[in-house]
Amino acid sequence: MGMVTIKRLLCAACLLAGMTLQCAAQEASVPITDDFGALDLTWNNGKTSYRGRWAVMVNPAGLITICGAGQMTDSTSAQATMAWLRSNYVTYEGTKILKDFSFFTKVSSNKDVAKAQASCKASKVQAPRGRFSVSVGSPPASAKF
Repeated sequence: MGMVTIKRLLCAACLLAGMTLQCAAQEASVPITDDFGALDLTWNNGKTSYRGRWAVMVNPAGLITICGAGQMTDSTSAQATMAWLRSNYVTYEGTKILKDFSFFTKVSSNKDVAKAQASCKASKVQAPRGRFSVSVGSPPASAKF
């Protein structure tokens, strides 16, 4: 039985200066840059089943927006990995503002995630002026392989 090994990611000042979404819609895509952080899933058996990149942005409407892309690296755990993506959430000031990362761009295993376009999804929360922090969480999970 594998258990998720995931670190709670704090994104202090993840607001990307100068980077705006390409359209005013609530969902868009942007190129991945060095400002994106890693979001990987490694099970306690040492297998990494997902490698991703994510960032926090503010869309043209002023809403806190999450962008990301990733790839499955182990087909035997694809179902458990998708369940993990769906269980992820973002909190801001102690409140969950966005759930389910399954909207992240799915990158082929033979492609470089760092060169992909990241899919974006806006929360319903107005971003404050200046810097702010959000955190990414996931409930404890286990799966049999």
